[in-house]
This record gives sequence, C-alpha cells and structure tokens, in this order.
Amino acid sequence: MKSKLLIVLTLASGVLVLNSCSKDKTTTTTSIYITADIDGTATTFSTNAIAVTGTENGQSFTSLNGQAKDGTTISLVLAGTPIAGKTYSDAAANDDDKPLLLYTPPGANADSYLNDDDDSSNLPTVTVSTLTSTSISGTFKGKVEGGIAIGNNNTLPTKSITNGKFSLKYSK
Repeated sequence: MKSKLLIVLTLASGVLVLNSCSKDKTTTTTSIYITADIDGTATTFSTNAIAVTGTENGQSFTSLNGQAKDGTTISLVLAGTPIAGKTYSDAAANDDDKPLLLYTPPGANADSYLNDDDDSSNLPTVTVSTLTSTSISGTFKGKVEGGIAIGNNNTLPTKSITNGKFSLKYSK
C-alpha cells in the first residue's frame, strides 16, 4: 500500500510536468507515441510523449507519459527497472510487478482515473516488448476507475483502455 501511494504521488508530479509543458509541442516522429482506445475511441497521446526514470524514497520507477491534443493525459508507471519481455499485471502477487495506469481527462476540475482492481476480467497490464538504453516500447490495457461515485449504489465511473501501444524515448 505504501509503495502504491508513493507511485500515485510520483504520477501526480508527472502529470504536473506534462501540463506545465508547452501545449503546442507535438512529437512528429512516428516512432514516439502512446495510443489506446478509450471506451472504444482511438486516442493518440503524442504531445510531450516521453519515458522518464526516477527514484523516490529509494524506490526506482519508470513513468511513460503522453498527452492528447485535447489535453487528456495518460501515464503508465512501472516499479523498478523495466525488463524486456515482461508483463506487469495487477494480478501479480508482488506489488512491484503491478503497473499503475493513470488517465486524466482535460479540464481543471477533471477527476483522474486509476487502476480498477475489482474487475478481474480487465485488470491493467503493461507488457514491455523492446527495451534499450534510450527507448522502451510495448502494449497495455485495463479498466480504470475514478471520479465521484454515482447513483445509489456508489459506483465509481470507469474507463476501458484497450489496444494500448507505446514507443517512447527516455528523457535525458
């Protein structure tokens, strides 16, 4: 739980960095991208798309971040040093093998969506396909939940993320 809180705080700082970057800086190289279908709608997060590594309280992480033209952001966080060929899944027993997905729609009052661990049929997963000293690529999917509970049953709104792909360069 402590490590998940640490990662959430790290993600929040990553989102702030993305939002503080120039909104008109779009990466035009086709090899740098994050794409996914959000509730069935194809979305490209190529503005400020980047992979960042860091250490917080002695725990290393890799954060994959991008922003869509409308200001929507997506971040995928992996604990530790990524491993090529490895699938990180919310079904993992070890917290360090669980990815963290963060989806934030545009707007100052937008609620962020995080991993939905309750739907075992669509748990968040991130697979690292290729890894070099300068780049990382792979796939991801999963259901995220967030916002304010709606209705009498206090259900949180959800977003389904499918067909996720990324190919990013590491920040220097």
